[in-house]
Amino acid sequence: MKARPELTKLLCLALLGLFFVIGCAAKRTPTEASQLVNRGELAKAAIAYEHIARKSSGAEAAEAWYQAGKLWIDPDNKKLSFRRALACFKRIDTSVVDEQIARDTRLWIFLVTRVIAAEDAASASKKAAAESKKAAATLKDVTEGSEQLQAPPAP
Repeated sequence: MKARPELTKLLCLALLGLFFVIGCAAKRTPTEASQLVNRGELAKAAIAYEHIARKSSGAEAAEAWYQAGKLWIDPDNKKLSFRRALACFKRIDTSVVDEQIARDTRLWIFLVTRVIAAEDAASASKKAAAESKKAAATLKDVTEGSEQLQAPPAP
């Protein structure tokens, strides 16, 4: 069965257009990320900066990682993530950025690490409290059961 040349050309053009659209959508720019920030879409902007950082090198990548890290810990970010922010800050090559950003990066790593440690401790404390509550309920059930066994029979 022979394919019609018009249909083949149309299919090739459609595929070419699709690849072009996908390629354009995959490429993020700092301007696009800034626009997302301006619209209040902070999680999407952080992801855009991460994408820029992965596709860049040197100071441009470091700046993108820095921006992404700050956006992940922004209180207005509905998808606030200290762990993701820490991962971004740790990827910054402080030797290629100006001294202020290098200092800020070290400070953010220190602070975010402490926040994560506090969250982990609070989570562990909540788990321990829940286990204690469960143990107390079990003990109460056992104690009530043994009191019923020890009670003298009613005459």
